[in-house]
Amino acid sequence: FFFFFFQAEDGIRDAQESRGLGDVYKRQKLMGVGSDEWCLDVKRRANAEKKRNRPKRIILVRHGESQGNVDRNVYATVPDHALLLTDKGRHQAVDAGSQIREMIGDESCLFIVSQYTRTKETLAGILQAFPGQDEEGKYRVRCSSLLREQEFGNFQEPDQMPAVMKERNKYGRFWYRFSNGESGADVHERCSEFLGVLHREIDRRATTPAENIVIVSHGLTMRLICMAYFNWEVDEFEQVWNPDNCETWVWEKDPETGKYVFADNQPIKFGPLRDQIALPERMLGVNRGSSAAGHGLGDLDCED
Repeated sequence: FFFFFFQAEDGIRDAQESRGLGDVYKRQKLMGVGSDEWCLDVKRRANAEKKRNRPKRIILVRHGESQGNVDRNVYATVPDHALLLTDKGRHQAVDAGSQIREMIGDESCLFIVSQYTRTKETLAGILQAFPGQDEEGKYRVRCSSLLREQEFGNFQEPDQMPAVMKERNKYGRFWYRFSNGESGADVHERCSEFLGVLHREIDRRATTPAENIVIVSHGLTMRLICMAYFNWEVDEFEQVWNPDNCETWVWEKDPETGKYVFADNQPIKFGPLRDQIALPERMLGVNRGSSAAGHGLGDLDCED
């Protein structure tokens, strides 16, 4: 038997006799003077570069009108994930695409879509406003199951759902878990996970970051993504109403912090009577400090 021992080295070095691990440790000890300041400066520079490269906007879009939006009985025979858009929903998707194209022009874009059929159909309508741009590499498309609708428990019995919804309102809409399904809190957790994945994707050096991100998902999912990122309280979340079909909510990057705030004049309906348009300033992300407990983009940076 032959045994080979490989001596640890501290990278490429001038030709000289090695003194083994002790030599490495001595070098590290000598570098200790001022090394903390040097490391902190490197982190600051890296974070500044990440902030510059982050997308200008993140645009959340709800799917167009679906079969389930016009006929609740369809949930008894068609799986939620397989519901199709109506003709009206397809037209809404095309209109949403035109609005997004007007907003971002020829800037690059990453589209991320829920795996459900109605969201994929919505994205197909949106992309009609971007002819030929896939061939030019101006946009990419990703699917994510983390963006799916809240699971209400496989097939739904129409005659039982009114009582179930009444029980949910009594228990708390965020906390109530449907039989064989999910609670709003469950969806919040995977929305937080999605934001973490998105954060790593955006800040990864191996890819050229897109100038915009468009997320096509579901009404409740949109609200819970916002709740996770902006650190909304449960009672605040429950006062935000679902967006209309193909409604868009736009986040804009603060160039100084690299974090996102709601753009001005968003069509978000807030309040117990659905009559208040403007969200409280705290919920918009304005003056959102680095100590915020929200998840995702910007919150994983080292302090500078």
